[in-house]
Amino acid sequence: WVHLATTFDANGQMVNYLNGVNVGEITIFPQTPIETNTEPFIIGLAPWDLLSYEFVGNLDEVRIWNVARTEQQIKNDMFHTLSGNETGLVANYNFNSDNDSIVHDNAPNILNGVLKNSTSNCFSWATSYAPVGNSIMRNKTDINASWYGKIPDTYSYAVTTNGLSLITSIAAKEFWKYVVFGHNNGNGKTNADAPISAPVDFERLSRVWYVNKGGTFNSQVVFNITEAAGGGAALTSGGADSLYTLLVRDDSTGLFQALYSATTVMGNTVLFDKVDLQDKYYTLGYSSHKLAPTASIEENRNCINPKIYPNPANNCLSIELIQKSEITIFELSGKIVFSTSLEKGVNQIPISNLAKGIYFLKTNTNSNVNTQKIIIN
Repeated sequence: WVHLATTFDANGQMVNYLNGVNVGEITIFPQTPIETNTEPFIIGLAPWDLLSYEFVGNLDEVRIWNVARTEQQIKNDMFHTLSGNETGLVANYNFNSDNDSIVHDNAPNILNGVLKNSTSNCFSWATSYAPVGNSIMRNKTDINASWYGKIPDTYSYAVTTNGLSLITSIAAKEFWKYVVFGHNNGNGKTNADAPISAPVDFERLSRVWYVNKGGTFNSQVVFNITEAAGGGAALTSGGADSLYTLLVRDDSTGLFQALYSATTVMGNTVLFDKVDLQDKYYTLGYSSHKLAPTASIEENRNCINPKIYPNPANNCLSIELIQKSEITIFELSGKIVFSTSLEKGVNQIPISNLAKGIYFLKTNTNSNVNTQKIIIN
């Protein structure tokens, strides 16, 4: 899936956007606005050339506006459904309730369309896996996503500065997998809605993230404690791994449940490995003792980790694999600095060009994703 948008203003300026980024613009002559006319509005076919300009593929979330939207406006709305009452929205075809030849407009104008050739064997309504969050996501802040169709080499992760980044196991051409997440714009920390087993010194982030997901896959969930505080009081940093807990709840209110204890903690960065995210609410908690995770979480950690040595390392890192794996090294921020494919056995990775510091090394196979901390001296 890719998100495509085109704007055209009264000065004849046409701009094309791919996944919310300006990828090309041109000035049309003469510089006149689109004239009012009674011609039919057609999607998926060019009436002047019925053979050369047919759309082939999947289509979802078609939106038509009477204003030239800005790049930021396009980015703000691309990962969630619309209410239908947005300023300048003329028609909104999200296809969510369509099952016959009528294509319903979910904007106030009710400009319903007619699906041509709806009984053809070449056409069918289908489950959509476009990275578009539901109506709850519409009210969240700083929405991000990971899906195949995003910028090449970055589709498997979503790095943010709001305190939460995700590194997924989504592989190339897995079009049916995506994750979308946004937060409530909370700042600081609180002890509200603590898990039943939490001690009196429990605290958690006020910022809570809502997640929508398509397909089955795991994610590395990476919190930056300072950024997640949003300028308010931050959680304790540098504590033991077991004292940090990934919290989850089904709704926007109610008590949280303890889901994971942290896999790795490095200063302000807290990582949880192999998380099977769901359409729920997540945040980070801290307390003086470990909050008991569920049995299934412990079972998910029963995997064979690759051997990495020496660690700390200087010029070269050795990694021993039991099967062919995709290897990725990334900074605490989530930025990828090295990526390659390695065969079974002992492999050497040159690291002399990497700056001194702490990194994560991710190994991805068909059956397992593992993340370990490495130090480069």
